[in-house]
Amino acid sequence: AAHTNETGEVQIVMVLAATNFPWDLDEALRRRLEKRVYIPLPGREQAVDLLRLNLKSVEVADDLDWASLAELSAGYSGDDLTNIC
Repeated sequence: AAHTNETGEVQIVMVLAATNFPWDLDEALRRRLEKRVYIPLPGREQAVDLLRLNLKSVEVADDLDWASLAELSAGYSGDDLTNIC
């Protein structure tokens, strides 16, 4: 939204919000957020990449089955994966 201050200068106010639970937001707030960008949960390949990245400084077993580990984390967000590492 653009507004002018007491000197006549245009001032712009921008609100940026992020949530993993958009369905928990109040309907009135959701109506006021004009643009929504949906970022899906990572798939198995992306989960493997995130796990490898977050565990690169951790010694893991040579025979670690990354795909199985990613399967166990199905439904986790990228932030969730980072937090469990």
